[in-house]
Amino acid sequence: KERDAELERLRPAVEASAKKLGTARSAAERRKLHQELDALGPEAASLLLTYLDPQVQGGEAEERCAQEITLYFERTHPAGIVDELARLARNGSNRGRAHALAVLGSVSEAARAAALLRTLHA
Repeated sequence: KERDAELERLRPAVEASAKKLGTARSAAERRKLHQELDALGPEAASLLLTYLDPQVQGGEAEERCAQEITLYFERTHPAGIVDELARLARNGSNRGRAHALAVLGSVSEAARAAALLRTLHA
């Protein structure tokens, strides 16, 4: 219950930052947005997963957002999202799978992620 309430509290800020990442024009702007995500804390990671898959219909802004979220996850090594990443690596669009696989290679639960990667490529 508390976790759900926290996620609902964070959702508007995560959505706003993710949308801005898709249209950010400069490295300074992207760094600022990454810092905003950092300030939201580790719970924001599960909400950011949605943005890793720009979908088949996704445009340029959605792809840039997915790339930035991938870079963000690679830098922050989030915990607790391995199962969701594995689902996306299996079921996402081609671009979504690529982003999920890149993040799986950098999560803090390295042994668990490595085991999942082996099953995906078996």
